[in-house]
Amino acid sequence: MANSRFVFFRTDLLCRALLVLALFSVTPARAVSGPLPVVLYPAQQKPVSVLNIHAVLDYVVMNPIIKAFQQRYPNVEIRLIEFETADLFQHTVEGSTHTTEPPDAIVGDLLISSAMDLQVKLVNDGYAQRYESPYTRRIPDWAKWRNEAFGFTFEPVVTVVNTKLLPGPPPQDRQQLLELIRSQGESLAGKIATYDIARSGVGYLFAAQDSQQATTYGRLLEAFGTHSVQLACCTGDILDGLASGQYAIGYNLLGSYTKARLASAPNLKMILPADYTLIMTRIALIHKHAVNTQNARDFLDFLLSPAGQQTLASESKLYPIDPGVHGEVTADWLNKHAPGPLKPITVGPQLLVPLDKLKRQRFLSEWRRSLERETKQ
Repeated sequence: MANSRFVFFRTDLLCRALLVLALFSVTPARAVSGPLPVVLYPAQQKPVSVLNIHAVLDYVVMNPIIKAFQQRYPNVEIRLIEFETADLFQHTVEGSTHTTEPPDAIVGDLLISSAMDLQVKLVNDGYAQRYESPYTRRIPDWAKWRNEAFGFTFEPVVTVVNTKLLPGPPPQDRQQLLELIRSQGESLAGKIATYDIARSGVGYLFAAQDSQQATTYGRLLEAFGTHSVQLACCTGDILDGLASGQYAIGYNLLGSYTKARLASAPNLKMILPADYTLIMTRIALIHKHAVNTQNARDFLDFLLSPAGQQTLASESKLYPIDPGVHGEVTADWLNKHAPGPLKPITVGPQLLVPLDKLKRQRFLSEWRRSLERETKQ
């Protein structure tokens, strides 16, 4: 058996499997057993124990983290399932009747997501277990809650532009962005992209935060609507459109994914808005009914350890939360070089307010109404 074998359980992920194969020179083996895509990282030594990870993170990002962990814990076999934010939440709450191979991968021992509000709701609703260690105690207070939700990254929420499609200098804050859109008229119609917050948990989180922070929020939405904004599920799709010239402006994208893309797309520029830059943290939690609790604790501690945080920065290109890690993709760099205030999104019960059913319906209704302004005129 190869040391780094991946096993895929959904044929529509073949293209992604081939990408991982090209990047990491591994030998994939595939079988079809159900709709949940399981990626298997076999243990390097016996006796073997198991860790099931359900994550809103690309395989390419998770791969170096998992490999570094297995160097320290060679007896642990890891089964990774990738979800989108809302799907991870629903799967955790509702379970699944779908079959997977192996079947015990249906329950995630460790849940990782960028949708901070949905992770907090899982904690609030009793789906997490408490854990405390020297590593969890090092997390700043804003990035953890009840010793059940643990933030491990420090990622900026950014604006990205295709400089070849803009008539002048890129906008440095939201007011300049608004003025640019208004001044360019029809030339930017269909060229602006952002999250579809009705489908994206992290997109909804960012929009809810903007509505509380930005005086320009409502006017930006109206400008997006009158310029036929394009809605997408995720940062990767928007970055693809920006790089190809399909889009000129991407709003509220994940800075970590953007930073990783810049080297291969010199026409793109990442902007940390000078009025304020939201900072999100990916949250890990240990499932209340985890079968492999100790392995989940060990993986969480590794994520938060100096070695794990350095792996996040240097190999996964995620901004680690540890200010002692240095380099361009770090919290340390952002604190020193951001042109304006950094505003971390605090992990805690206040994130539950926008998730209230009536408040969510009202927020989405107002969002849609603003974006549909053009069609009503």
